[in-house]
Amino acid sequence: MLVKADHNSTLQGPEVRRLGQREGVEVLCGAEITTREEVLCLAYVGTEDKRLKLQQYLEKHLTSVPNDPDIFGYQLWVDENEKVLG
Repeated sequence: MLVKADHNSTLQGPEVRRLGQREGVEVLCGAEITTREEVLCLAYVGTEDKRLKLQQYLEKHLTSVPNDPDIFGYQLWVDENEKVLG
C-alpha cells in the first residue's frame, strides 16, 4: 500500500491512485491539513467518494491564500506525462 498526501489538497490523489492500480499497488489518498493553530494533521480516505468529500471540506473551510511562485514554486497537479491537470 502507498499513502499519498499533499499539503491542504487531495487533487493529485486520483492520478496517483490510477497509476497505482495500473501497477497493482493500492493507494490511500489524503491531505496534510493545517489547522487554525498551525498544527498539521494527516487525514486519509479509502474511496474516491470520500476523497471528493474531503476536498470539498478543505475548499470550504481553509483560508484561500494566493500562491507566490517565488516562495512556494508553481503549485500544479500533473499526470504521468507531466501534463498539467490543474
